[in-house]
Amino acid sequence: MEEKTLNILEEFKIREELYTNNTAVGILNQYTRYGKITERQQKFLNSLIFKKKLYPFQEEGVAFIERNNGNALVADDPGCGKTLIFLNYIHKHPELRPILIICPGSLKYNWLNEWNACLNYGTPQVLEGEKPYEIKSDVVIINFDIVLYWAVELIMYNFKCVAIDEIHQIMNLTAKKTQATHNVCKNIPSKVGMSATPILNRPKELYSVVSLICPGLFPNFMDFQLRYCNLKMDRWGRWNDNGASNIDELNKLLTTTVMIRRKKVDVLKDLPKKTRSVIPVEITNRREYAEKEIEFIKWGKSAGNLSNGVVKTEALKQIVFRGKFKYITEFIGGFYQAGEKLVVGCTNNIAIQMFKKEYGKNSVFCTKEMSAEERQGVVDKFQSDSNIFAFFSTYKVGGVGYTLTKACNIILTQIGWTPTIHEQFEDRVCRITQTRPVNVYYLVGKDTVEEKLLPLIDNKKTLFNQLVDGEDVCEQDILQELFNKYK
Repeated sequence: MEEKTLNILEEFKIREELYTNNTAVGILNQYTRYGKITERQQKFLNSLIFKKKLYPFQEEGVAFIERNNGNALVADDPGCGKTLIFLNYIHKHPELRPILIICPGSLKYNWLNEWNACLNYGTPQVLEGEKPYEIKSDVVIINFDIVLYWAVELIMYNFKCVAIDEIHQIMNLTAKKTQATHNVCKNIPSKVGMSATPILNRPKELYSVVSLICPGLFPNFMDFQLRYCNLKMDRWGRWNDNGASNIDELNKLLTTTVMIRRKKVDVLKDLPKKTRSVIPVEITNRREYAEKEIEFIKWGKSAGNLSNGVVKTEALKQIVFRGKFKYITEFIGGFYQAGEKLVVGCTNNIAIQMFKKEYGKNSVFCTKEMSAEERQGVVDKFQSDSNIFAFFSTYKVGGVGYTLTKACNIILTQIGWTPTIHEQFEDRVCRITQTRPVNVYYLVGKDTVEEKLLPLIDNKKTLFNQLVDGEDVCEQDILQELFNKYK
């Protein structure tokens, strides 16, 4: 009977519509206990299980996509789990394969990690570079910047579902990446867009997004401009559609049709106080890094002691930082567009100078050259000035004594040598006066020394917590373990 039941389940591909996670786990445990399940059947039952639990508002998001037949704009605030919502939806619809995921380059490997953390099936393929090669998976991840070069291959693959993360990146109708994304996605039956900032500053930028997800809602761009963009002719006889009109009507139309949006303040009761996420990002200087890493390994094998190891490791880490800087700025840009204040940390002044060149106009910088009074002035400005978007500092300078609760998002762009230096920096935002959930993002260079170093540091947390005087374990201890990983 059990064998027959499992075969029927497998034949009809019945998933969570009839069998919940608990039911699947129960069946799996029961049949495994009595040895009445084959490897093939166990693999199938595993596929029924979604490995993460959704909060009620996230379940509502999944239900919204269901009601819209797989075409929706999920516009929740950052940190509300839009990725999780999509993955749960696609878990319930195995018929929607192959699947395409389009996102910024800084998030490709985060999507890969989240897929593996939530689902027991499928091996996503991450596409790289401008020269196409064979697509071999039914789950494909690609960044906006290279969609144009892969367009023919993607169209011919006949995807049945697409997730477009940070979809506001294709709001400019004339941009090449917008046109390429539209061409690739227009015939895909199920389209889910995700962004915390779908409208940005001008309603006209929304048209590209909605016309892709729900083509029939605004069939005519001119009518959309006249109704919602305050379309006017200027004194030089040119049409200007940069304005806004009938915004309440537009918002109501969107939220009753294609868009669901929840702010953090509305779902506070469901969210944890602090969530840490490790985001692996590709580096753009892979050849340079590989050469220096080989030199680093050779030095470690030949050195009689590791007295200079910290300096050499820091030099290697700095190469990683330069290589991932493009994706760091791309990741930061998402919060800027969402109007979310941000605290950004790093380990050295070289990184601070790079950030100053990029964000000097709308951010503040707390540096070691400043007096105590000047540093406090920078903190006060970040807390009180709504025009200031980000606070940048090294972990040592900005990690003690300050309160930065106007932000609820923290990005750690480099890996220090101890968990305490990270946690102290996080605590500038996670204060007793913080009223919102806090999201902490560690941007780690993929396949670099950072990926080896971070788990070593995390493993020291228990030991650090046991130290009576709060002193850190010697860097040499971690350094020796790091070199052991290269053996």
